[in-house]
Amino acid sequence: MNEPPPLDSTEKESALTEKAAYVLDDLFSFWFKSNRRNQELIEAHLSKHGNKAVKNSGWWPILILVGMILIVFSGVGSVIWLTNS
Repeated sequence: MNEPPPLDSTEKESALTEKAAYVLDDLFSFWFKSNRRNQELIEAHLSKHGNKAVKNSGWWPILILVGMILIVFSGVGSVIWLTNS
């Protein structure tokens, strides 16, 4: 079987650039379509329900945030304590 000749550095760079362009294009398309769809959903919701004020959600978001911070600090503290023992 005849194998194709090896690529030189310029051809490798060109192929890599082409692949990177395809990946960036896919990421941009995904991001743009997602944002456009979200914008359409928000506009539909606002046109249906109007611009009503949002009711105060209470303390639970703050409690969840404080709990997550405590969990992270306890994990870091445990690792430090175990490595120093």
